[in-house]
Amino acid sequence: MEAAAKAADGAEGAAAVALLRPEFNMTKEERRAWIQRFGCLPAEMQQLSDKLAKQDAPKEKKEKHKSLYKVSEKDKKKRKTGGDGHMPFHAKERMASNRG
Repeated sequence: MEAAAKAADGAEGAAAVALLRPEFNMTKEERRAWIQRFGCLPAEMQQLSDKLAKQDAPKEKKEKHKSLYKVSEKDKKKRKTGGDGHMPFHAKERMASNRG
């Protein structure tokens, strides 16, 4: 019996640790007083807090693309500046095969 009760408490404890959220069951008077004092309801405050925490969290960056092909710095520079753009494809292929 005690082991079952501890297991049940453990399950509730895990859920409570995951949420850590108080529940506000308010009457109309309490709600009115809360709004007069703070300007919003507790649930709205929690939503804004969650939103700010999400905005402040660092974004996960994707892994940078790495080329499968070996490209020299000279070829990269030529591609950036648009060199040999006037040549037809077969001529570029012939030049590339002569490079080695």
